[in-house]
Amino acid sequence: MTIAIRKKKVRTALAAVSCLLLAAAPVKSDTPEQAARDVLKSMADYVSGLDKVSMDYSSDIEAVMKSGIKLQFSASGQMTLDRPNAWRMTRTGGFADVELVSDGKTVTLYGKHKNVYAQRPAPESFDAFVNTAREKRGVALPGADLFLASVHKELTEPVKEALYLGTAMIDGVECEHLAFRTDEVDWQIWVATGGKPYPCKYVITTKDMDGAPQYQLRIRNWNDAPDVSDATFSFKPGEGAKKVDISAIGNTGIVKPDNK
Repeated sequence: MTIAIRKKKVRTALAAVSCLLLAAAPVKSDTPEQAARDVLKSMADYVSGLDKVSMDYSSDIEAVMKSGIKLQFSASGQMTLDRPNAWRMTRTGGFADVELVSDGKTVTLYGKHKNVYAQRPAPESFDAFVNTAREKRGVALPGADLFLASVHKELTEPVKEALYLGTAMIDGVECEHLAFRTDEVDWQIWVATGGKPYPCKYVITTKDMDGAPQYQLRIRNWNDAPDVSDATFSFKPGEGAKKVDISAIGNTGIVKPDNK
């Protein structure tokens, strides 16, 4: 009898949650899943349609030790993008102080910790750079997929389940809270309401690793019409900076030990 009562309570609770999610979904959407997909599509159309954008961000990435202790490493930075292939990105944290700049002709990776930099010809687009970094160099760029021209395809192709979870406040901005599930990761995104549906917060949970570590990105000071010029994307090395091969710089911007 006790087990039967508990099962009934669980079913009742799940039904209540389903009702709440359905009630939270926008009127134009029939289900929480369709609502989530609709909001994500509006975000993707808006962001991918911008020629220029700038923002500040902060990020947290978790690592799980063999002992089970979960650690979190934080960084912050700024990004300015002028499509198709000009950008400036910075990232500063306990293990990183790096600047990545493309003027449309040359991409420069500047490791400020060691005052060294490496350069390569610029790709034809920001998308090409992100894809090459991931596929050929094995460099993860969490959050970069939010700014690809193909953002909607990149985000939705692997999705198996989607939920609309209502609204929430992120750093004073009202957002729509969405959750998605894929085979490898679960991820959530908070999209600003109103005429500029930009991503305010993005959380990725890795399911195939012990402790399910997360990556979190928060975006502030969103500007979809920044004042940019050639000087915005010009590289100016620090005094005494040394040019090295790009293989000598880790993705944190620190020279690898065997290249000191």
